[in-house]
Amino acid sequence: MTRPRTRRGAPPAPVAAARAIVSLTDRPRPAAVLLVGMVVLAYLPVTGAGWVWDDSAYVWDNPALKSLAGLRQIWFEPAETPQYYPLTFSVFWLQHLLWGVNPAGYHCINVLLHALNTLLLWALLRRLVVPAPFFAAALFALHPVHVESVAWVTELKDVLSALFYLLAVLRWLRFAESRAWPHYTAALVLFTAAMLSKTATCTLPLILLLFTWWREPQRWRERLLQVIPFLIIGGALAWVTAWREPDDIRHTLSYLDRALLAGQALWFYAFKLLWPVNLMAVYPRWQINAGDPGQYLAVAAALAVVAVLWQARHRFGLAALVAVLYFALTLAPVLGFVNFTFMMLSYVADHFQYLASIGLTTLAAAAAARIANANVKALAGAIVLLALGALTWQRTYAFQDEEALWRDNLTKNPRAWVAQFGLGNVFQEQGRLAEAVAQFAIAARLEPTYANIHDNWGEALEAQEIWDEAIARYRAAVELDPTLVTARFHLGLALARQEKLEPAAEHLAAAVRLAPEMTALRVTLGAVLMRLGQAELAAQQFAAVLRLSPNDLDARKLLAAGLIQQGKLAEAVEHYEAVVRLAPDDEAARAMLEKARAAQP
Repeated sequence: MTRPRTRRGAPPAPVAAARAIVSLTDRPRPAAVLLVGMVVLAYLPVTGAGWVWDDSAYVWDNPALKSLAGLRQIWFEPAETPQYYPLTFSVFWLQHLLWGVNPAGYHCINVLLHALNTLLLWALLRRLVVPAPFFAAALFALHPVHVESVAWVTELKDVLSALFYLLAVLRWLRFAESRAWPHYTAALVLFTAAMLSKTATCTLPLILLLFTWWREPQRWRERLLQVIPFLIIGGALAWVTAWREPDDIRHTLSYLDRALLAGQALWFYAFKLLWPVNLMAVYPRWQINAGDPGQYLAVAAALAVVAVLWQARHRFGLAALVAVLYFALTLAPVLGFVNFTFMMLSYVADHFQYLASIGLTTLAAAAAARIANANVKALAGAIVLLALGALTWQRTYAFQDEEALWRDNLTKNPRAWVAQFGLGNVFQEQGRLAEAVAQFAIAARLEPTYANIHDNWGEALEAQEIWDEAIARYRAAVELDPTLVTARFHLGLALARQEKLEPAAEHLAAAVRLAPEMTALRVTLGAVLMRLGQAELAAQQFAAVLRLSPNDLDARKLLAAGLIQQGKLAEAVEHYEAVVRLAPDDEAARAMLEKARAAQP
């Protein structure tokens, strides 16, 4: 059998397919459909994913999302949400209204926003007349470092803030071209929306000035004045975010340490863009040592890159330098110059470079466009995108659920104490208590000062009725953090079950002082006080509960019992009558009511 002949000069099938796809990118509508299709296909596994890590605090266990009053709290009470990103939490609030705690909807919204950001980036690069804008946008769409921003529901703040950020840049460019002030106003409003979604976008004013230096240097002073409102808004909202950050990391790094950290972080992010393997949620936390000469190399190399590009600007233009400076400036808020909570776990994270990555991926796409052979260029581009898409698809499975996330992390960084702790929590929720205890023990060895580890460890021991060890863990948690309400509560409750009522009352009272609005604490304290014979003090706790929650039946019944001990039968009857009205089927309460009535003179 003879093989069928190909027409002389026809390219091989893979090259022909790649060139056919490239031809589609010359037409806006097919190109847009192709970019969206890439995103949807690469992130298809996310639609079946669940909740991970901070999703409980941000979404499914966030009381601010469950009522109309919560929407007001999101905007006007910064302490009611983990971070003051009111626009992000408003979108969460709306999603909670639409599909409750079903994670599928939240994941689909994140993927949709990433697709929109890809289209906006493509439009922006075309407006800037950057070489290979479609390929640059496709690199952004499919790069696996972005999986953390897209597949993790909590990181809606990344994709949402990027949407407003890119829209703001597009409007600014329209203003720069037309001098029409409505475009300026729209850009300012969109930047404010980006900041209210995530304040890491505060560097946008610097990026606008960078674009001015690149494209219209003759208008530098004019643009500087126009950027001032952006700087004011960005600085004010960034200060709010910094104000909400904890104080315990504020003085751990010197200015020199921070500079060394920034140099290492820049090269880390650049390397992950070039070689996206061993991606993880929590990377090892580096040791910064100003006494180590080798740690200065990263800073020196970064400065050398900028110097070389500056010297080459007359030959190659400013575009490459602008791309590198955009990368560095956009990363500036997370390079360690200012404190942020995640620094206690690691100095770097994939989602930190969601917007910053645009600089180097665009530069790489522009460099690839200089390849002379069209067939080689098309085939190489297709291979790169297929490889990135496959890596992204694979990476999404780490975000399928909490256990998958922490197991993936521990295979790559077994010293990540937060992953050991997180896996222990998973085991505890699944009832695998012995495994949970083992994980908490490992986590405590890696991070002996984190009180919550000991608190949860104590809960796992208590569930197995290993009382002495559980109480020891609770005591350790209280010693590490005397303000940890749950540890105080758990310790008081465990002591009460061991009939150690006086120390139990002390810890429960401390918990009530720390969180006076938590009715469960007051009910438990009141019950212990009654067992100590302090009925009057117990009644005060129950009365406080009823002021906060008038329909709390347990508090009413306990208050009524305490009133009987004090001989206040008429008041006890009133409370039992209220219980019977609220719960007509409560036979025990009805019996106590009749007994109290009969005892009245």
